Amino acid sequence: MMDRIGEWVDTLRFDHPAAYRGVVAVFVLVVIGIAFLMLPKSPMLQAMGVTGIQKRASALSNAIYWSSRAALNGKSSTEKPITLYGNMEGIDRDGKLIVTVSAGNKWVRYSWVLADTVITDIYGVAQQVGALRLEDAKFEVYRREQAVVWVRGVPFNVKLIEAGLATPDPTPPTDIVDVAFATYYWGIVRGIPTGGKS
Repeated sequence: MMDRIGEWVDTLRFDHPAAYRGVVAVFVLVVIGIAFLMLPKSPMLQAMGVTGIQKRASALSNAIYWSSRAALNGKSSTEKPITLYGNMEGIDRDGKLIVTVSAGNKWVRYSWVLADTVITDIYGVAQQVGALRLEDAKFEVYRREQAVVWVRGVPFNVKLIEAGLATPDPTPPTDIVDVAFATYYWGIVRGIPTGGKS
């Protein structure tokens, strides 16, 4: 296998020198880009603006991922979510999020599925919910009682996926939530977090 790769590189190098230089340049840029993204966070790098660029680069890859999911889904919908405000309380054994929502002068408890996510570590999710119990949350509820949860202007559903506690739903019923997540990340890329601000 390595011999074949070596032969291919030699052929490219001597028979197509311009293409070889292009491949080497792309490889070097990819390695530099990966090294740049892996720089640890520090006050100095933050003051230099490096941390912000890292965040935008990471957001760009996420924006492309969620946009492509929305495009490939093929089940577009113009459905508008019902928006409610309250707090996350916990998670039940079935993986449904337990919330309390303000309804006039009283609080009402609901159980919703976290939209576009498949929970892989229910105990890890329970810990994340517990850490945010006292935070104000915005709930965008779609059909089938699926909710996108926004805490501090960030989609909680996506944070669970980023933390490795859930995976994206492989067969979402529509592209609505994928579009919402893509919009959030495109906002970060542009430097303006969008959607979900409570």
